[in-house]
Amino acid sequence: MVSENREKSDSRLLKLVYKVLKAKNIDSKKDPIVYSQGGPSAPTLTMENFWKNYQLRNERDIILMDQRGTGLSEANCIESGEAAIAILRQNYTKVEEFKALNDLLDECKESIKHDEVDLSGYNSKEIAADFEDLRKELGYKKWNLFGGSYG
Repeated sequence: MVSENREKSDSRLLKLVYKVLKAKNIDSKKDPIVYSQGGPSAPTLTMENFWKNYQLRNERDIILMDQRGTGLSEANCIESGEAAIAILRQNYTKVEEFKALNDLLDECKESIKHDEVDLSGYNSKEIAADFEDLRKELGYKKWNLFGGSYG
């Protein structure tokens, strides 16, 4: 559990979901790899099958965590991703597409307000602190970051 906004003492707590895929060589002393998905907003745990037999896992633990507000870590506006893809599949003009996507984001914003989400806690600084908290929680002295795009 982490504070939604570490700068506010009364901030609500978020449950961040992670998984550790232990190295296949149990005697390995190599530093683990934490993988961070891109997006931003793409869930990471969906990549578990990719990492299960990936060569790097032979000697290293692989840590996956859905970043705050994504996937199993208290996702916000989960329906928006599929809805945005559906909009992009349409044969809209640029103006129509912009309006449809803007309307979708407005709906998401209203949903977030209704759920009393503190958007000021959703930024790179807070996400980096989440990963640092996880590193300490798992007892690793250091680890390697493997990220794609925003990750």
